[in-house]
Amino acid sequence: MGSTLGVNTSNIQTAIKGSINFEKLESSVVSLAKSEGASSLVRKAINVTNEKLAGVLIKTGYTAEKIVDKFGRETTNYANYVKKITINQ
Repeated sequence: MGSTLGVNTSNIQTAIKGSINFEKLESSVVSLAKSEGASSLVRKAINVTNEKLAGVLIKTGYTAEKIVDKFGRETTNYANYVKKITINQ
């Protein structure tokens, strides 16, 4: 209880093109987190190359991933988007 579940989605563009509903996909991930007893979920969309999809992710609460390099400099990775979701048990 009280843990954070991390879920990476690497083929989100393919999944949406294949008519998987974006909201249904996120709902399924939240259900998985609940079943694992997590209190929060970090969802990460990996390798997003479609600008339209990136816009949809941003509108639904995702932000571009922040990365710290080996010199301690923070940069933004515009191929990966993350969203933290609080789970109501």
